[in-house]
Amino acid sequence: MKPIHYFYTKAFSDFSSRMQFIGLTSALLMSTHPEIYVMLFFLGRQIGGMIISYLAGIVADRYSKRRTMIISELASGIAVLSLLFIEHPMFIVIAAFILGITYTFFDVSFRSSIPIMFGEE
Repeated sequence: MKPIHYFYTKAFSDFSSRMQFIGLTSALLMSTHPEIYVMLFFLGRQIGGMIISYLAGIVADRYSKRRTMIISELASGIAVLSLLFIEHPMFIVIAAFILGITYTFFDVSFRSSIPIMFGEE
């Protein structure tokens, strides 16, 4: 049986999350009422993560952690790319809600796969 090696790029995920945050908040700061939209951006991201956190734990336990991380990264990329077509600040807030959900799925799956990658001890 051949060994299978996986290359996890957690640093790329963290970097892309920070770049998404910088890019989206700077786009919101150029809107007509930036204080309202930035507040909704932060609330949307946090509420999205809090609502889905229980489900993310269940998914991480029952399904492939690697596949969950890949799907969540693809979904966050699609959410950000969808902003190319609709430029309204409220759509950026909706995308932030989706990014909160996908980041929670990725983070829970990654943290639960650490003992598998490096051993229980």
